[in-house]
Amino acid sequence: MAKLYLDIDGVLLTSKNTRAAPGVDAFVAFVTQQFDCYWLTTHCKGDSQSALKYLSQFLLPSTLEQLKDAVHSTNWDALKTEAIELESDFYWVDDNPFQAEIARLTTRQVADRLIVVDLSRPNELFTVQTKLQESLKTPLTSFADHLTAQYGQPDSPSRMAFEEEFAAFKHEAQQH
Repeated sequence: MAKLYLDIDGVLLTSKNTRAAPGVDAFVAFVTQQFDCYWLTTHCKGDSQSALKYLSQFLLPSTLEQLKDAVHSTNWDALKTEAIELESDFYWVDDNPFQAEIARLTTRQVADRLIVVDLSRPNELFTVQTKLQESLKTPLTSFADHLTAQYGQPDSPSRMAFEEEFAAFKHEAQQH
């Protein structure tokens, strides 16, 4: 399952006259069901509770519950990209990424995984949801593509762990 990194202000909530973004309930329902979600916001640096407490002022209890159950915390210092597993299959939804963050994504050739949100555009979260839905439909062309989509690049920790477990499984199967 692809990872999705979520900002709060300017994505789930409006930046000015703070309130729930139009379409946020449907958007949260979609992303929490289709992605492995992570907070990437100043409201959460290592602890999801502060983000949830902040959001509780603006979101419906049912939407808040979905976020509580499905979104993991992250930790970072200066740049949000420090928290992103850049070798994994991911998307990052943010309204105002720093130029240094965009440069880091560009250097790693994953800048296309950043989705910049502008809530002043009508139906913006629906548009973002549609883009994310389309990303889920991208056909895999090989088993290697499948492994990369599921477990990350060949040198990533999750991919190496999978390959070790698979090798052990094959060895055990050959013994029987």
